[in-house]
Amino acid sequence: MEPDRDDTASPAMTRPTWMQVDLGAISRNASAIMAHAGARDMIAVLKADGYGHGAVPVARQLYRANGVRRFAVATVDEGVRLRAGLDGLDEAPEILLLGAQDVAMVPVMCAHGLSAVVDGPAWLDAAVALVPDGATLRVHLELDTGMGRVGVPTCEGLADLYGRVRANPRLELRGVATHFATADVAEADDLFVRQAHAFVACLERLGIPRDLWHCANSPACVWHAGAVPTETIRVGNALFGYGLSDLTDTPDGLRLEPVFELKTRVLSARLVRRGDPVSYGATWTADADRWVGTLPIGYADGYRRAFQGMPVLVNGEFQQVVGRISMDQTIVTLPGPVPVGTPVTLLGTDGAHRVTLADYAARAGAIGAEIVLGLSPRIYRVYRGGDVR
Repeated sequence: MEPDRDDTASPAMTRPTWMQVDLGAISRNASAIMAHAGARDMIAVLKADGYGHGAVPVARQLYRANGVRRFAVATVDEGVRLRAGLDGLDEAPEILLLGAQDVAMVPVMCAHGLSAVVDGPAWLDAAVALVPDGATLRVHLELDTGMGRVGVPTCEGLADLYGRVRANPRLELRGVATHFATADVAEADDLFVRQAHAFVACLERLGIPRDLWHCANSPACVWHAGAVPTETIRVGNALFGYGLSDLTDTPDGLRLEPVFELKTRVLSARLVRRGDPVSYGATWTADADRWVGTLPIGYADGYRRAFQGMPVLVNGEFQQVVGRISMDQTIVTLPGPVPVGTPVTLLGTDGAHRVTLADYAARAGAIGAEIVLGLSPRIYRVYRGGDVR
């Protein structure tokens, strides 16, 4: 899909509500993180359709603009779709499946060139038996240093897997990893320090080449790049400008740009009189004669009922969501009798003002990723500032 250069809408759009994604900003974030971490290689994590931004356009942008050749997703289906979307590139990138996978999917992994994380010796034994004749299964080993989700919990267990994989021609070792549980704080806590030490000590003891190591996720890259190996980094939400799971600001010297805006248009405008209620439950009543507009977005689009009262921007001025948000529609105050079709910025910048992802997260008691991932496919994704051929 080519980037749409008109931020008002795409010709294919049947409903004027869209998420405008700046692919150039994603590239700049990737470059900034690489430089900050001193990394040589990046595994770009694009699970959940690129954190809701579109895995294929983002991957193509990172491939062409940043030289990224390794991507990660969460499920086999995501991996198959991403592989199909990257067809035709000069060099087929690696696509890693993060987390534990159903071993019955090994033939599918082999057919589509997907790499799997080995969850333990039993998984590995079952996987080897399912590798088709003449095929190779690409694998990453994981040392569970304290996350408690995937991988083997001891260095001895990792040594056993490492030996098995190296000795089996049906397997190709692509990486050895761990995952930090508490990296998303500015001051390293005891668990983070223990995890980092255990990972480095074990891999050094086993003589595993450093070009196979990867442990630095987004918050580790941002806050602890000097404390962990960062030759290869795994970066997900930081690519999209909201950095850390708790929305903590980035440290001095690292600037991450917001990469998307959420926009819509007024589809109906009307004058409500003082004392008139709007929307379900009559939870808001006009305190004076006031113009309001109906927008084509609602909680079925991921614009949650909790966002009642949120600021929005109309003609560069702050207005407010009033009344309950319904499944498909939202009502906002207007500065006056604006024309139908007037743009409304729900998240992003208009003039001198901005509504941020952090504003929405605070309102919903959530983290930024939850808000973005909640934006449904009914919202069109419009791409600017990049090359996704």
